[in-house]
Amino acid sequence: MMNNKTRGGTGGNEKDGYCWSDMIFRFFIFLVGFGLSVAGGVTLILELNFIIIGHTVLEYFQYISRRPELFLFASGIVVIWLSVYWPRF
Repeated sequence: MMNNKTRGGTGGNEKDGYCWSDMIFRFFIFLVGFGLSVAGGVTLILELNFIIIGHTVLEYFQYISRRPELFLFASGIVVIWLSVYWPRF
């Protein structure tokens, strides 16, 4: 009869309580957050061209504060943070 210390295989680590399905779920959530942050961040970077055409930095920040891309970027960062640092879902 095998005890927990000598059991092999690719199942979860019984000591930590994690298994592969938890890790895959966290990785999927990480990718969703990464996609949201990239979708919002690329657009925010592209809109930096407003500064080049004569707008001030203050006007740029006022403009992006009303855009949905800022909320996409912020929500993506929050989802990434949760997928990395949240103990368990």
